[in-house]
Amino acid sequence: MIEKFKKQPRIFRYPLILLAVCLLVMIISSCMTSARLITISDNTRQVQNEMSQTQSEIDGLEIKKSELASFTRLKKVATAKGYDYKQGSTAAVVVTNENKN
Repeated sequence: MIEKFKKQPRIFRYPLILLAVCLLVMIISSCMTSARLITISDNTRQVQNEMSQTQSEIDGLEIKKSELASFTRLKKVATAKGYDYKQGSTAAVVVTNENKN
C-alpha cells in the first residue's frame, strides 16, 4: 500500500495527505467538543441544584418570618413578658418597593 502510494505523482500525494490530516483534526475536535459539552452540562446541573436548594431555603425562611410576625406569636410573646395583648390594638403595615417610591 505504501509503495503504491509512493509511486503516485506528488500532485496526487499532497491532497491525500491533506485529507488524512483534515480527517484527523476533525475527529480530535469532535472528541474535544463532546467532552466540553459534557462538562458544561454537568456544571449546569450543579448550578441548577444549588439554585433549587437556595430557593427552598428562601421559601423556608419566608414561612418562618411570617410565623414570627404573626399576631398569635406576638400574643404569646406579650403574655410571656407580662403584657396584656389585645388584637384590635395592633396594626400591621406592609412596605413594598412600590410604596417606597
